[in-house]
Amino acid sequence: MAEAHQAVAFQFTVTPEGIDLRLSHNALKEIYLSGIRAWKKKCIRIKNNFASGVYPASPSSWLFVVLTVIGTMYTRVDPSMGMIAKLKDHLPLRRYLSHQGQSLVSALLFATGLWLALIFMMRQILKALLSYHGWMFEEHGKVSTTTKVWFFLESVRPLMNDEDFRRTKALAKDFERNLGPRLQWYLKLKSWWATNYVSDWWEQYVYLQGREPIMVNSNYYAMDFLYVTPTTSQSARAGNLVHALLLYRRRLTYEEIQPSTLPGFPIPLCSAQWERMFNTTRLPGEETDHLQHLVDSKHIVIYHKGRYFKVWVYQGGRLLNPSELQVQIQYILDENSSPQPGEKYLAALTAGNRWFDKSFTFVVFANGKVGLNAEHSWADAPIIGHLWEYALATDCFQLGYDDEGNCKGEEDTTLLLPQRLQWDIPKECQDVIMHSLKVAQKLADDVDFYAFPFTTFGKGMIKKCRTSPDAFIQIALQLANFRVDECLNFFRIAAKNHQHISRLAMVGCGVDRHLFCLYVVSKYLGVNSPFLQEVLSEPWCLSTSQTPIQQIELFDLVNHPEYISIGGGFGPVADDGYGVSYIIVGENLINFHVSCKVSSPLTDAHRFGKEKKTLRILRTQGINAIRGDVIVGVGGAGGGGGGGEGRRMEGEVSLDSVYQAVQALYHHPDPQGKERASAWLGEFQKSMFSWQISDQLLRLQRDIESCYFAAQTMKMKIQYSFYELPPEMHLALRDSLLTHLESLKDLSQAIVTQLALAVADLAIQMTSWKSCVQTLIEKYGNDESALPFLLEILTVLPEEVHSRSLRIGTNRRTEVIEDLAYHASMVIGLLTAYMERCSHDEKLVIKVFRCLMSWINLGILHTDHIANSQLLVALFQVLRHNQTSSNLHEVASDCVCAALYAVEGLQESLRLALQLQEGVTALEEAYHTAVACEDMDKALNYCRIFTELAETLLEMVIRSPGQGLGDLKTLNLILNCVGHEQYEVAEITFNFWYRLAETLHKMKDPSVNQIFRPYFQRLTQSLTFHSQMDPDHEGVLDETDDFFEFRLRVSDLLKDIIFLIGASEFFSRLYSTLKDGSPAWEETEAVLFIMTALVKNLNPEKEQKLGDVVQAVISLPDNTHLAVQHSGVQLLGEMGEYINNNVQCLDLVLNFLTQRLKQKELANAAANSIQNVCAMCSDAMTQHIEGLLQVALSLDALPISHDSSIGLLRGISLVLARMPSEKIGETFQRLCSMQVMALKKLLTSEQTNGITADPAVWLDRLAAIFSRLDHVHMSYTDGNVIDALVIPLLRLGQVRGMLRLTLPQNIWPVISETLYRHQADNRMAERCCRCLRFAIRCVGKGSAMLIQPLVSQMVSVYQSHQHSCFLYLGSILVDEYGSEESCTQGLLEMMQAFCGPTFQLLEEPRGFQNHPDTVDDLFRLATRFIQRSPIVLIQSPVMSLIIQCALAATTLNHRDANSSVMKFLQDLVHVATVNKHKEDFELRKNLVHGFLGESGALLVAQLVQACCFYLVPSMLGNVADVMWELRIFDRKTFCRWLEEALKALPKELTAGAITATEKQVTDFHKQVMFAEDATMIGWSLMEFSGFYR
Repeated sequence: MAEAHQAVAFQFTVTPEGIDLRLSHNALKEIYLSGIRAWKKKCIRIKNNFASGVYPASPSSWLFVVLTVIGTMYTRVDPSMGMIAKLKDHLPLRRYLSHQGQSLVSALLFATGLWLALIFMMRQILKALLSYHGWMFEEHGKVSTTTKVWFFLESVRPLMNDEDFRRTKALAKDFERNLGPRLQWYLKLKSWWATNYVSDWWEQYVYLQGREPIMVNSNYYAMDFLYVTPTTSQSARAGNLVHALLLYRRRLTYEEIQPSTLPGFPIPLCSAQWERMFNTTRLPGEETDHLQHLVDSKHIVIYHKGRYFKVWVYQGGRLLNPSELQVQIQYILDENSSPQPGEKYLAALTAGNRWFDKSFTFVVFANGKVGLNAEHSWADAPIIGHLWEYALATDCFQLGYDDEGNCKGEEDTTLLLPQRLQWDIPKECQDVIMHSLKVAQKLADDVDFYAFPFTTFGKGMIKKCRTSPDAFIQIALQLANFRVDECLNFFRIAAKNHQHISRLAMVGCGVDRHLFCLYVVSKYLGVNSPFLQEVLSEPWCLSTSQTPIQQIELFDLVNHPEYISIGGGFGPVADDGYGVSYIIVGENLINFHVSCKVSSPLTDAHRFGKEKKTLRILRTQGINAIRGDVIVGVGGAGGGGGGGEGRRMEGEVSLDSVYQAVQALYHHPDPQGKERASAWLGEFQKSMFSWQISDQLLRLQRDIESCYFAAQTMKMKIQYSFYELPPEMHLALRDSLLTHLESLKDLSQAIVTQLALAVADLAIQMTSWKSCVQTLIEKYGNDESALPFLLEILTVLPEEVHSRSLRIGTNRRTEVIEDLAYHASMVIGLLTAYMERCSHDEKLVIKVFRCLMSWINLGILHTDHIANSQLLVALFQVLRHNQTSSNLHEVASDCVCAALYAVEGLQESLRLALQLQEGVTALEEAYHTAVACEDMDKALNYCRIFTELAETLLEMVIRSPGQGLGDLKTLNLILNCVGHEQYEVAEITFNFWYRLAETLHKMKDPSVNQIFRPYFQRLTQSLTFHSQMDPDHEGVLDETDDFFEFRLRVSDLLKDIIFLIGASEFFSRLYSTLKDGSPAWEETEAVLFIMTALVKNLNPEKEQKLGDVVQAVISLPDNTHLAVQHSGVQLLGEMGEYINNNVQCLDLVLNFLTQRLKQKELANAAANSIQNVCAMCSDAMTQHIEGLLQVALSLDALPISHDSSIGLLRGISLVLARMPSEKIGETFQRLCSMQVMALKKLLTSEQTNGITADPAVWLDRLAAIFSRLDHVHMSYTDGNVIDALVIPLLRLGQVRGMLRLTLPQNIWPVISETLYRHQADNRMAERCCRCLRFAIRCVGKGSAMLIQPLVSQMVSVYQSHQHSCFLYLGSILVDEYGSEESCTQGLLEMMQAFCGPTFQLLEEPRGFQNHPDTVDDLFRLATRFIQRSPIVLIQSPVMSLIIQCALAATTLNHRDANSSVMKFLQDLVHVATVNKHKEDFELRKNLVHGFLGESGALLVAQLVQACCFYLVPSMLGNVADVMWELRIFDRKTFCRWLEEALKALPKELTAGAITATEKQVTDFHKQVMFAEDATMIGWSLMEFSGFYR
């Protein structure tokens, strides 16, 4: 506590000898220096006050006047015209002075009086000069109240419609004639005695009496440099800027700051607002606040991590230097004490202020960025802007930082350390603080903010348009908000008018504040004015302000343009409006700040900010007008179908700018530079400019990078933005692309591929391009130089037909496929000719095979074309040749596999199938050669071919084994591959064996099974071999290892095929391997692994060898290889049924497994096996419950994973449920208390003694316990059915009874506190909700005591943190209690409270897409309500909003979320058709009928749109369920709605392709209306939606 000793001047101690007095010299010195500093400041203030009092004269001018008067007296001239003599006669002390002394004193008095008179006269002249505003106007005159009223009408005319304006004009005339003159007289009376007749009322009534939180609604902010951060050290940046701010305060105290002036004019502005910049706080009051201004202050307060520190900024009468301040601040950053109770959020006590009630609050972020928040009542933004400019400039250009980013200067080690402020905050006050915090948080979360620099042009370019920069931007902002016509004449009129009104406001002739003062007078007089109430209550949806740069000389924008602040801004004035601040910086930069409220569906700050094109439009029109151009319109050439201007970038984009961006993308040294270039190029690709500039880049061929980017852009534009081009440009585009292909074919294959894709996509969409294949072959087929790109086009064309990037519809797709099929023989002929001419060119052969494969895959080649072609012969020649390169071999293999896949319909392709069988069978020798040469790639290729042949001929192999196409040699080919030493080769065949086994299982023909049994036996032998680890492998297999995944597939395959070879026989063979031989460890381990896969297929009562296996495993020596022990542990876990039948071995098994829990490599496997044993032997395991509880208590000490610990607890819970009734409650409580006590320790920060510090772990463990208590196995015991049913239910009742007591008293408080502590953490919130969900499900109706506090907390947290898990938990509550009348109203209020924040979240840009979980859980909750208490929900006010949300969500392409939406709609309609016998049926029916009457047509239209344009085909079954219910409810009306929805669909695509014909639409309508069930409607929807995909 050294700082405490230094804080006092002396200390004393009472002793038996008396008082021992000890003086602190350091402290006394501090007191002395502080006094000197205080007197020095007082003297300076006196001096400054005197100098201000005699302004515009100076003290030296007094001396000049005195000397002049005295001098004239010596020349016998009396400048006083006798006044000096009269003064001499009336001097009170004249008798004590000589005659000369009397004359001198009188002259001195006269000179002083003359000097003061001259000062007064000069002041009046200066006041008259400054009051003259004619320099702003061509004409100058007085402005009356009448004129101001009409100024108001003029200013609001553009914002009102005719009717509103006529009404306002009538009110204005009445005010002008009657009440206005009277109010004006009182206001004029105030102006005679008040310095300013507006300021005090404006401050009091607008700011200090406002009861809304000031954080967003009043305060404004300033931000850091736009492009640079001088240092990333938080303490250093704070030290420098605090020092700079205090330097400014010293200059302010010494009155050394020059008054601000109007830009371009030496006219000083009033400096009164500067007085309260420092040492000022806004103190809250019940009805009105007031400002407290201190004369001086020697410290600052710093808030960090919920703690407040007092930091002295003066030492020894001097200001601390930046390095000393950095040390002080770093001390605070390093100090790790916790906030006192209530201290952390104390600043939120006045809701929304968040301690921003100081004159200004300086904020420093961890990365060195800074900002400033200013309280508005004491000054306007230019005042704080002046301070901020000085501080930033001083920080960078005067103070600076050293090479390590720290402040410069030496530190004084004797400085007082920061002092932690102490608080005593009562619990009641803490509750108020937390409530206020929620208000503030909600306010902050509701702000949508977007700041951006506009660099396309600036003030310099605007001036060339002969317009005021401020007026220019104001009109552009109106354009962005209201989207008025871009007309140059109107723009100039509006700009001139804006400038005129601005000038009037600057000279005191403004409208708003004068009318405000008249309104205040009316309130004092107690009279009402409809006109004043109307104009002052008008909401201003667009509030704008310019913050000028006042000290531009402090910054060097030429040499250091990066050192400029982005400026500041403010919050929106209206709930559905915008707050826009802009700062004009130099000649080429304008910074914008846009704010609005997230809760308003009418505003979007990012959308508003992106309307920057209005600035460009105005700039372009202005410059064109200067040049004498004729303005016809705005937009580029070729704006078809919604592209064009709607997707323009900022300003015109030049070829060079795109090229430079591409270079930056590939070659910029800074990754962030590459990211910026990538983002800019991404926007460029979406714009209309990209068509022309990409074409130009391809023509110029500057380098590969730019050409590739341009080719890729062309492909993307054709795929996604083809609608932008009018049909007349399609032909030119085609010719241009082909020209580029001709010229770029030798530059890069990647470029050729991109251009080929572009041509293919164009051909597919371009309906006017008939017979595209014929056109291309005729043009390029005989040109050998064109072969590479011609083959590339012919290859990608069939592949792109089914591309999801092309929404061409089934009809156009069918048309394209038919055209390709018609010209397929031409392609085959071309490929055959190329093979004959260029068979020596490997690259060309690869292209030919790839092209052939592409056409085969499309399924349009007649198999006879392939069978008769020499291409098939060439393929097998390549595959048989052992010198074939790997690339060519792989392509040939792919092509053969494609051909095999194409002939699965054997009857139509018999000839080709026979040829393929013969050719593939002949490859056996080539396969063995590849194995001998250890050519793994070729071996894999051959295996793929053999497997594809087997799958193709599978039906024939089973139907006629050994005959023709059913030749069993095919199976031998595959088994050869399975026998390959590399398991990757064998793995290729697994799908075939699965299909073969599945088919045989369905046939159930033992005779057929017997034929294939030997092949499966050979397969199992190979699989056992392949399952062996490498002999030199240490430890157990890593789960991320590919071999681990392979063994899992082996295990799955064995389970599928074991019925063919007999589980008992196979197990006996494996057992013999272990017993009769002396296998190596890897063989033993593989056998144990295979046994694990098949042991559940054995009969435990008949298979005696199982006991020997159990004994062998539990007898494994400790030095046995870990992998063997691991597989043995897993095997025991799968033998639960045997152990349950032979409980005598249970003790040994449990002892073996629990010992392995302590070994890191075996612990997880042991835990899983114990869980399995608990599940299968739950009754027997009740004797071991104490041991299991000890395991549960020691989970943190065991080297097991979180998942394994959860599994253990689930197993223990199953055993718990089988215990005797009298013991079950106590045991359950012990099991839960372990987890609850751990959570309590974490919450109270007690010594945790090594327990896991993550609360989620303990929540998951609790959830695991609860989740299994409701899944009790009701096994039959002793043949007594009654006992089998009743006893488990009684046990479950015991658990539920205990949980009813334990949950509210012990478990809920801990979970509640955990949720409160971690409410912002979505992961933790989900864990809490999951735990509560299982607990509620387990307890059922017994959890009623929990509902009220649970719902209250969920609703409270959800207002700030919209975790979707709360909605899901709410649905659980509704499911459990929704049918209880006493609970429905509370649950409905819960849902209504959820809906507000949820709708706000979903109303954000892309809200549904970004929050699908919220959509899913919201409609899950609504569906549960419909199922449990439909009338309550449907009659509630929130139902209409839920319906609107559901309509919007129908197009959400997210499987789970959309499924929940459709389920809600389905059940909602279903309510009106079921349970007709119940008395509330008519009410339900009428309620649904009312909803459908309002929204039914829109719902059906949305469903149809969703199917055709948004949802994937697999999701349409849910839509069909909704349509089915609608049809059942009101068939006739649904028929009409569906017809209307179908009529609204587009008849053709923008490129001219037909979507669905009239007949197809009619057929679909009939199919839906006459479908037998919802499934048939689903199939019809899938088929019909294809016309639009």
